[in-house]
Amino acid sequence: MKHYAVLVVGKDTADTLELFCQEPPGDCGRGEVVFDEEVKFQNGNRMAIQVIASEEPDDEECWTQGVVFDELGNELGCTDVGESFLGEYHVFVPATWDRPPHGPWKNKSNQPNEYITNVQTPTKEPSV
Repeated sequence: MKHYAVLVVGKDTADTLELFCQEPPGDCGRGEVVFDEEVKFQNGNRMAIQVIASEEPDDEECWTQGVVFDELGNELGCTDVGESFLGEYHVFVPATWDRPPHGPWKNKSNQPNEYITNVQTPTKEPSV
């Protein structure tokens, strides 16, 4: 089953994060999480969208990832490392199986799930 969400980020923030993904930010700590926001899906699971500084922030650009968690905070899967902030983040979570203490394996989630979050800027800027 596919699950969709949209994360709207202000244009200035998005532009800054895109720049950090193209050029070394310099003023970040090693491995610092520069951006971390979550979206919630209708089934209760959520995806964290993150921008993370490299271990050498003076020489290397930041990278991005999306991480899917269940309702209890258990990590279910994550994207490959990305090089751009805006756009779609896809995480595929295969069907899961559970073995009760006494008995055969049972299918907890009988179908795989795909989580898609589209990170975008507002379609219209607020008027002042």
